[in-house]
Amino acid sequence: MLSSLKTKEHKEYSARRIKKILILRSSAITFKAVQLALKHDIDIVYLRSFGKPVGRIFASAPKGLTTLRKAQIEHSNSKTLFLATMFVSAKIRNQIEHIQLLQRKYKTNFYNQSHNVRRLSPPY
Repeated sequence: MLSSLKTKEHKEYSARRIKKILILRSSAITFKAVQLALKHDIDIVYLRSFGKPVGRIFASAPKGLTTLRKAQIEHSNSKTLFLATMFVSAKIRNQIEHIQLLQRKYKTNFYNQSHNVRRLSPPY
């Protein structure tokens, strides 16, 4: 059951229909609600007022999110690092091209900016 102290509303939801519980600002959640959420593999996320995550509660049993994270760690290797490096390098090259396009379009010299960005880019 979900209760609001401000509006005195009470609503009930089936645990099977809920995928995630987002908690904003000062809130309280009962132990039984947390226990039920964890039993049904429902992620509980605490958020700051602008939606930035503060913390997360998820089941310790290896299922769902935990299994996924374990698999990601087990399969990370040098190939994964290489792919990540390639993605970042491509983004940097695209930024350089964009700065050069703006330079031609506005007939302005962005040499310092493009030169500084070019120094950061790996030679791939």
